[in-house]
Amino acid sequence: MMGQELQSTTSITKVTGGWHSGNNKPVVGEFYAFGIDLQGVSAKQLETVKNRMETVKTQLETQQFEGLTKDGIVGDMLYS
Repeated sequence: MMGQELQSTTSITKVTGGWHSGNNKPVVGEFYAFGIDLQGVSAKQLETVKNRMETVKTQLETQQFEGLTKDGIVGDMLYS
């Protein structure tokens, strides 16, 4: 049910061997994401996300909701 706490374990294999694990307790209905940045972010990638976020801001301010998704908006916010 919405609002119920769940149990989640995320494990990642280390390049040097072994595992790294983390226990999480997401709540049903939350947006849950994680990312791994192994090589850094280029200035061009940051500029692209910045431009998308500025476009979204303008759309929200002018109440033009066409094409907006929570995954896109929250995903870009988390990425940035």
